[in-house]
Parts: sequence; C-alpha cells; structure tokens
Amino acid sequence: MRKAAALEKRALAQVSDALARGRPGDAKVLAALAEQMRKLAEVESEVASGDEDKARKIAEAREEQIQAMFSMAAWLACAMVFQPCSAPVGFLVMVKRWREINLGEGEETAEAKARVLAEAKDRFLNGQWEENLPEGARAYLQRQWEDMRQRLERTLNEDAGAWRASSP
Repeated sequence: MRKAAALEKRALAQVSDALARGRPGDAKVLAALAEQMRKLAEVESEVASGDEDKARKIAEAREEQIQAMFSMAAWLACAMVFQPCSAPVGFLVMVKRWREINLGEGEETAEAKARVLAEAKDRFLNGQWEENLPEGARAYLQRQWEDMRQRLERTLNEDAGAWRASSP
C-alpha cells in the first residue's frame, strides 16, 4: 500500500514540473499514472483490511468450534451420569466431529470410523469387552477360562468326594 501511494505522490509532483516546463503531454501521462497508482493503493488497502477480516473470522469460527465441542463434552458427561442411554449418540457425534476437524476426514469416513469406536465402547460398557480384542487374544482368554473351569471342577469333585467319605 505504501509503495503505490508513494508512487502516486511522486507522479503528481512531476505533473506540476512537466506543466512548468511546458510539456502538457508528459503532464497528462503522469496524471494518468498517478490515477492508476491511487487505484492500486485503494485495492491494496482493501486487501489488507480483507486479510484482517478473514483472520478475525477464522479466529471467531475456531472459538465457536471450541465452545461447541466443550458444550458437547459437558452434555456427554451429564448424560453419562444422569441419562446413560443417551450418551452413545453424543459420543458418536463428538468423535465424528473431532475426526473431521483434526484428521481432515470427510463426513462419511469420519462417521463410519466414529461408529466403529462407539460400538466398541458400547460392547465394553455392556460387559462384552472381549469382543473388542483381536481374535488371538480372545482365543487365549478362552483357553485360560477352560483351564480354570476344569481345575475348578476337579477341585469341587475332590472336595465333594472327601465330604461324602467323611459323612456318616
């Protein structure tokens, strides 16, 4: 902005010099140049103010997003305490929005991945946490459970046999 304004002033100063020397053609060219520089200075000024407006609007939008996410988190926490059945939908919406903002995913992709996470959370809360584990881990837990169940049966059978033998 300063360059165009400075060039306009210089061109206008030279217009008076050209007229004083009796060169009206040069004065006319310099006046046209000064007019172009004035227009350029106005455009630069508008662009500068537009950049400030754009930065302000971005900051306001970011602040609104943060406030909305905080409100949603507060609602979700309240729902988890007082209305647990309504919490999964809020959780899904929050995860989806977070993925859109922070991972740059599209709405459909973010929703699909958020739904997978919400379903895993629901399985965990419903006591089906094993379903969230990889197949190998589930198989290992199943073997461990079978081993413990067999040991318990043997112990109970031994204790029952000992009790029968000691009872009259």
